[in-house]
Amino acid sequence: QATGTLVFPGTLDQNKLWMDFSFDGDYPVNQGKELLGVEVSKVLSELNASVVYCEAKGQIYRDQKQNTKDNNGSWYKLYLSTDHPFSYSGIELDYAQGTVESFRNVTKVNFDKVGISGGEGARSLFKSSEHTDEVSLDIELKNADRNRLTQNLLRNFQGQSQTFSTNNRNKSISSKLNSKAEGSIDFSLQAEGPLSEYRHFEGSGNFKLYKVEIGTMHILGGIRSKLGAFNLPLPSDALSFNQLDAPFLLEMVHLIG
Repeated sequence: QATGTLVFPGTLDQNKLWMDFSFDGDYPVNQGKELLGVEVSKVLSELNASVVYCEAKGQIYRDQKQNTKDNNGSWYKLYLSTDHPFSYSGIELDYAQGTVESFRNVTKVNFDKVGISGGEGARSLFKSSEHTDEVSLDIELKNADRNRLTQNLLRNFQGQSQTFSTNNRNKSISSKLNSKAEGSIDFSLQAEGPLSEYRHFEGSGNFKLYKVEIGTMHILGGIRSKLGAFNLPLPSDALSFNQLDAPFLLEMVHLIG
């Protein structure tokens, strides 16, 4: 069910308004990718979703001049929401809710609720101009299931990277990940880079693993047995860790095929 309007002026006015549109309803993404043209189909090519609720409005103008940056008055506002599982660029998501806005070629994407692997987070993206591929990205995820998230990311990486070229290596990694990988993950990232090549993003973030027994470290080691000869009341030198908090830097990587 959907309602909407499309207005095409009979003659182009001084502002060169080409189309005025509004839409409110459920949009069948997979079935309707090509309905809005080749360019929109390219944008939606990596989105695999059955139905997304959408509220949209905007105006599309023809360019005023040729070879002039940021001179187009086109604008649009989208509110998107779905409670159904879907995937984007191979990453499986549980649900999402957010907005996409564009005015004078400045695009802002803000999804304040995103469900991934049992956790909830947010994602925002800022693109300063349609004439550049550079974007600023901010991602936050809390309380995701460690095993589900690891499997989710691994499937995406196996589908895109040529470095996983042998079945034996794939089976080896999958078997390790299937061995009761308990725990929860918090993740945050602030980065900048070209939208078309995520491997060239640079920035910083934080990774936190908790609710899991990570390991045990013996501080004194062999020294403790020597000290024991003096009958000193020494506590155990074993420390058990159940939380890993790791800030990190993201730098450009070059993959060798």
